[in-house]
Amino acid sequence: MGYRGVLMKSARRNRLLAAALLVLAGCLNVSFNVDSKVSLAVDATGTTYHGTVDVDLSTNGDFRSHKDKVNGVSIEKVAVTVLSIDSGNVGTQLTSGTLSLRAPGFPSDGSQDVTVGTLSALVYHDYLVTSAGGGGKVYTMPLGNAQAVDAFLMNNVVRGTGKFTAVVTAQTDAAPTHITIQIDFSNSLSYGLL
Repeated sequence: MGYRGVLMKSARRNRLLAAALLVLAGCLNVSFNVDSKVSLAVDATGTTYHGTVDVDLSTNGDFRSHKDKVNGVSIEKVAVTVLSIDSGNVGTQLTSGTLSLRAPGFPSDGSQDVTVGTLSALVYHDYLVTSAGGGGKVYTMPLGNAQAVDAFLMNNVVRGTGKFTAVVTAQTDAAPTHITIQIDFSNSLSYGLL
C-alpha cells in the first residue's frame, strides 16, 4: 500500500471516529426532575376567583447545582388536589379554571402570562386529600400549551432566578368558596456532558 493509500485509510478512520464521537455526544445528556408543590387558599366571596402563588425551583438542590448547564426543559405534569375544604365554604366544585405562569417583573394585568392549561368540574370532595394519606383523585391538567410553557421556563426561570408565579383564575358553582388547593409541578431538565 502506497503513501496515498495510507492517507486515505487514515482520513476514513478519522471520519468514522468523528462520527462516532458525535453519536456518543448526543447520548451523553443528563436528565433530572425538578418537582415543586405549592398550596393556594381559594377564598372567593363571589363565583369568580383570581389568585397567585409564588413557585421557587431554586430550593431544589439539583436545580441549583446544574442550573447554569441546563439546555433543555420540559413540563411533564401539573396535578391539582384539594388539601382542605375550609370553614364557611358553600361551593362544591370549580366548574372551570385556568392556570398560567408569570415571570418576575411581568405585568400583573396578565398580558404576558403563559397559559399552562385548563381544568373543569373539579369536585372538592372527589379531589380532597384524606388525612390518612391515601387521598382522593388527582386532577392532571391537560397540557395543550406545553411548547410555550417549556420556552417560558427556559427563558424566564432557568435563565432567571428560578422563580415564577402561578396564576389561577376559576369559576365556582356557588359562593362563597373557601378551599385550599395544592398544585404539583413536575419538570424535566437536561444538559449535555460534552
